[in-house]
Order: sequence, then structure tokens, then C-alpha cells
Amino acid sequence: MKPLTLLIIIAVVLGVGIWFAQPGTTEPKTATLGTDSESSLLVAEELAYDFGTIRMANGKVSHEFKFRNAGTAPVTLTQLFTSCMCTEATLVMIGREYGPFGMPGHGFRPRLDAVLEPGASAIVRVTFDPNAHGPAGIGPITRVASLENDSSAPLEVIITGQVTP
Repeated sequence: MKPLTLLIIIAVVLGVGIWFAQPGTTEPKTATLGTDSESSLLVAEELAYDFGTIRMANGKVSHEFKFRNAGTAPVTLTQLFTSCMCTEATLVMIGREYGPFGMPGHGFRPRLDAVLEPGASAIVRVTFDPNAHGPAGIGPITRVASLENDSSAPLEVIITGQVTP
């Protein structure tokens, strides 16, 4: 009886761990930041992009999401990461590229520590590789790139598409 009880406990613990490890289905949002006397606001021109049909035979696809600091205080951009290993994100600002960055837990995840001044713009370039999952990777995709900053609300951009052979 003890081995069966132990097996059930292990199964429940693993199930709960898998449940909490799944990415959320939160909607993209504008990141708002603030201090007592100044506030900063990251505003993206678009938060989602649909590639439509993505043919594996054509290789990687990319889209650039432009955003700006519409606030009165600088924003420190701390980390950039994606929701899947098949997707990379690169920060482009003031003629410099940071990245590419991928999914957390798959390699070193360095901090950005890039400062976006009030009124300044930057780009998050998201690149999706339809071949990363092999032949089983056909069908609809939704991937998220998250740009963390010195607030608790990341700026999230979403790409979608339909992968075909």
C-alpha cells in the first residue's frame, strides 16, 4: 500500500508543477511605470502581429514592434525573453542591438540594463523559426516576447501564424 500512496503523491506533485509551469494566456499590455514625482509609460504602436501562413520551406520570419517612452522619466529595460525556444527577440535602440534573447531556462539570460529616455523610441524584433519543432511543428502558433523594465509590468508583444510544410 505504501508504494501506491507514494506514487500517487508524486503524480499529484508533478501535475501541480506542470500546471504552474505553463505560460499564461494573458493579453498583451502597455507597461506603466511610476515614481512619486515622475511617471514613465512604454507605448507600443502595435502589440500583436499575425504572419498568416508561414511555410517551413521559406525559413525564419521576423516582425518589428516599435515602442516609445511616452513618460517624463527614463525607463530601464532589464530583460527580454520569449515564450518558446523557436522564437528569438532582439532589442534595437539608438543604433545598437541587444540580443538575440530566447526562452528562459535555455541558456544564459543576461540583463539588458538599457535606458530608454523620455520621448525616445526603440524596437523589439521578434524572429520565429518554423523549423525549430521539426515536422510535428505544423499548425497554429502563438508566441510572446516580454520586455521587462524597472516596473512590475512587462511590455508583451505577440506573434501568431499558421505553420505549413
